[in-house]
Amino acid sequence: MKICNDQSKKWRKLFVTGVFSLIALAAVLLGCLKVVNAADEPTYPPVSASELQYSSNFQKGDELTTGNSAQFKVNFNAPGSSQERVHEGDVFTINLDQDVLEKVTMDLSSTTSSVDPNKDFNLVVNGGTITVTAKRDLPDVQQLSIVVSGTIKSGLGMTKQLVNVKTSFTPDGQAKIDFPDSSILVTSGKSDGGGTTPSDTPDQISHAVFGGFGGFPDNAADKVEKNYTDNYVGRTEATGSALAQLYYQHTQDAMSAFGMIKLPVQAAMPKSVTWTLEPTDGHTIDMDSVVPWVDSYGTGGLYHGVNYDVMTPGTYSLTRTPDGKGVVFKCSTEAMHPGWSIDLTFYTPTTPWRANVKGTGAADYVQMQTSLQYVDQSGATQSAGSHSVQMRYVNPDQTGYTPTLDLRTKTADLSKALDSDFNFVLGTVTSPEFVKQFVEDAHDPANPLVGDETIAAGYTFTAKYDGNVFDPAHPVDGTYTLEITAKNAQGNETTKKTTFVVKNSQVVPLPDSAANIVIHYVDVADPTHTMRTIEVPGYNHKVGDPITTVTPSQGGLNLQLWINENMPNSYHTATASELKSGQVQTPLPTTWPAKQASIIYYIAKDGTVPNGGGGTTPTQPVTPATPSTPTTPTVTTPTTAAEPSVVAKKGEAVYALKKVYLYKNNTFVKKDRQAGYVSKPRVYRPMFVVIGYSHSKNGYLRYKVRDVNHLTKNKGKTGYLTANWNYVRPVYYQSKHKTLTVINPRGVNAYKKANLTSKVRNYKQGAVLHVTKFVHHNLTTRYVLSNGNYITGNRKLVKMGKQKMPRYVKVKQNINRYKTVNLTKRNKHIKKGTKIRIKNYDYSQANSVTKHGALRYRIAGGYITGNSKYVKVYD
Repeated sequence: MKICNDQSKKWRKLFVTGVFSLIALAAVLLGCLKVVNAADEPTYPPVSASELQYSSNFQKGDELTTGNSAQFKVNFNAPGSSQERVHEGDVFTINLDQDVLEKVTMDLSSTTSSVDPNKDFNLVVNGGTITVTAKRDLPDVQQLSIVVSGTIKSGLGMTKQLVNVKTSFTPDGQAKIDFPDSSILVTSGKSDGGGTTPSDTPDQISHAVFGGFGGFPDNAADKVEKNYTDNYVGRTEATGSALAQLYYQHTQDAMSAFGMIKLPVQAAMPKSVTWTLEPTDGHTIDMDSVVPWVDSYGTGGLYHGVNYDVMTPGTYSLTRTPDGKGVVFKCSTEAMHPGWSIDLTFYTPTTPWRANVKGTGAADYVQMQTSLQYVDQSGATQSAGSHSVQMRYVNPDQTGYTPTLDLRTKTADLSKALDSDFNFVLGTVTSPEFVKQFVEDAHDPANPLVGDETIAAGYTFTAKYDGNVFDPAHPVDGTYTLEITAKNAQGNETTKKTTFVVKNSQVVPLPDSAANIVIHYVDVADPTHTMRTIEVPGYNHKVGDPITTVTPSQGGLNLQLWINENMPNSYHTATASELKSGQVQTPLPTTWPAKQASIIYYIAKDGTVPNGGGGTTPTQPVTPATPSTPTTPTVTTPTTAAEPSVVAKKGEAVYALKKVYLYKNNTFVKKDRQAGYVSKPRVYRPMFVVIGYSHSKNGYLRYKVRDVNHLTKNKGKTGYLTANWNYVRPVYYQSKHKTLTVINPRGVNAYKKANLTSKVRNYKQGAVLHVTKFVHHNLTTRYVLSNGNYITGNRKLVKMGKQKMPRYVKVKQNINRYKTVNLTKRNKHIKKGTKIRIKNYDYSQANSVTKHGALRYRIAGGYITGNSKYVKVYD
C-alpha cells in the first residue's frame, strides 16, 4: 500500500512538472510568435529635429494688442522614402509665462475643408500652457503642419507687458526637442476700431472691414446663411505697406466678415451713404449671405450698450457691383443718430481645394476693399476714401501623404504578340508606359483619382528588376519580378514588388527568319531624349515578307498599327509642320529586314497639332527586301499628309477614344466647331457612321460622319471628324479572339442568326464567352459562340480575353446609396466597414457629351460611388 502511494505521488509530481513545462513552452512559443508578428508589421522611427520646423506670425518683441492673433506653427516634413512618422502621444507644447490668450484654436494642414483636426489631435489649454497631442499613429502622413492660434484677451490692464514664449515638440517616449525662445509685448484694452460707447463718436465718418460676427447677436450667423459658420479667429494690424490680416479656420470654403460705417458727431452727420464692399482679386461676396444691421446703442438716443437690429427692408437698397463680385449698399441716415453704426455681415466663398493647384483650399486668400461716398449736409457728394484688408486661412498648407500603390501581375503570351488588342508592351523598365501596365491603383488623399482613372495626376513611376532581367529582343519563358516605385506630386514614395510571366517565347523561327525592328519614340521638342523604345520581334517572319499589306488577323503585322498602339500617352505622330529644323521622319520598312532596323520615330505632344489635330504617318516608299539600317536619314519628308494606315470603310461605325470635335468643314478651325465630345468610358464612347471622306488643305484625311448617339443632343448631326487613329477607331473588332468578356452594364444579347434576330438570351456584364468562329455581317462583325449563337463584335459591349470583374466592395468611409446611377434620390446610409456584393458596374452621365462620367457600383437597392477613396474593391 505504501509503495502504491509513493508511486501515485511520483506520478502526480511528474504530471504537475509536465504541465508546468508545457505552459512554459507555450509561453516561449507565444512570445516567439508575438515577436515574429511584430517583425512583420511595418515600423516607423519617431520624429527627429531634422524633420521639424517651427515658426510664428510675430517676431521676438513684437507688440500684440487686444483682438490680435498670435499663431504658433510646427511643420513636419519627411519627404521621399523617409520613414520618420508622427506617433500617438507626440506633443507640441506652447508655454507663455502669463495667461494672455483666449479663443485658442488648432488648425491642421488639410486636403479638403472637411478635415476634422479633433480626429487626430487633442488640444488642451491650461492657463498659459497649450498642448497638442497626437491621438493615433499617422503612418501614411509625410508632411503635416499644426497651427495653434489665439487672440489677446481684453481687460488685462497691460501696456507693452513682456510675455515670454517657449515652444517644444516631444516625440512619445523620446527626448524633448526645444525650439528657439521668443517673446511678445502685450497691450490689452487698445481699441481695434468701431467704438462701443457714445464717447467713441468720431469727428468724421469712418468705415472698415472686420472678421467674423463678434458683438452681433448669437443668431447672427443663422441670419446670414445657414450653410456657413463663423470661422474667424483673429487679426493682425497693418504695418507699413502690409495690409491688416483677418485670419480664419479652414472649416469651410468661405470666410465670415462684416463691414462697419461709424457715424460721426452731429456737425458732420451725412444725409445718406453709398457704400461699396468688393473683393479686388476675383472672388465674390455671397449675395444671399449679406444682411444689413444698425447698432442704435439703445432706443430714444440713450445709451444702453450695443444693440444690433436687422434693418427693415425698404429702408435701404442692396445691389451688385457692375462686375458682379461685390455689393453696393445705399441708405438714408435721417432716422439715425451720431455714434451709431451701420454694418453689413457677409460671407466670401473661397476656391475649393483642387489637387496640385496652387491657391485653392486653405491656400486661397481674399483681398477685400471698402469704399464710401456720402452726401453731406449741404447736399454735396463727398468721398471717405477706400482701404483694404486681406482675409486668409490660419494654416494654408496641404497634408502630404504616402502614395497608395496596388500592383497587378501580368502574363505575356508571345505567341499572341501580333494581336491588335494585345496590351503588354515589349518595352523595358525605363519606359513609364511599360511600368504603368502593372499599376492597379495609385493615389492618395492629396492626389485623388479623377473619373474612372486608376492613377492620380502627378504620379510618376520607376522600376527595376529583382533577379532575372527580361530582354524583349531575346525573350525567355519564366517569371520575372519587378520592384516598382510610385512618386506623387509631393515627392513622397512607395515601393512594392510584382511579377509577370512570359509564355511561348520559344516560337519556332521560320526559315530565313527576319531581324527585329526597333522603334525609338523621340519628342520633337526634346530630340536628345528617347521617351520610349519598343522592339518588334522578327523571328516569326521571313526576310522580305510584306509588313504593311497584311492585317494582324492574318498572322502578319501592320507596323504602323503597332506603333500607334504603343504610342506614349498624350502624344501623336509628328507631322511635317511639327518637325524641327534638321528632323526627318524616317520611312517605315515595308518588308521584313535581314538586319536589325533601328528607327527614330518623331512624336509631338497632343495639343500642338495644327488645325485641331489629326497628325498622320509619313508616306511609306517601297524598300528593298533586305534593307540596311540607315545611320543618317536621307529621305525627304513628304510635303503633303499621307493616309492613316487603318481607314474605316464608308458606312462603317467608328467611335472616339479622346476628346474630339465635329467640324463644319474639312480644314479644322475653332469657329467651325459644331459639337464637342469629351472622352468617355469605353462603354459610352460617342459613335459615328462614316458617310464619306475628304481632305484638309494640308492633306489630312477627314471622315465625313453622322452622329448616331441617339440619346444625346447631337443626334443626327453631320460634319467632319479627324481620321487620326489615336482619336478615332472602328467600333467593331476586326479579328478573332478565343474568349470575350461582356463589359456593357446592360449585358449583351445572343441570337440564332448573324443578322442578330431571334434572340436566345442575355449575357450579363462579366460573363466570359468562348468563341469558335469570327464572321463579318455587312460592315459589322459577329462572334459565334460554342453553342452556335451569335453576339456582336461591338467593342462597347464586349472586350477580348477574360477580364476581372469587381465582386465586393468594403466601405472605407461612410457613404450613401442612391436610386439612380447619377447618385440622386438617396435611399440609404452605409457605415464604414460594411462589405457589399456588387451586381455590376456602370458610369454616371452616360449620355452627356460634356462630362466624362464617374464609376458607380450597382448593389441591391441602388447605386454607390466607385471612388476608391470611399470603397475598396475585391474580385
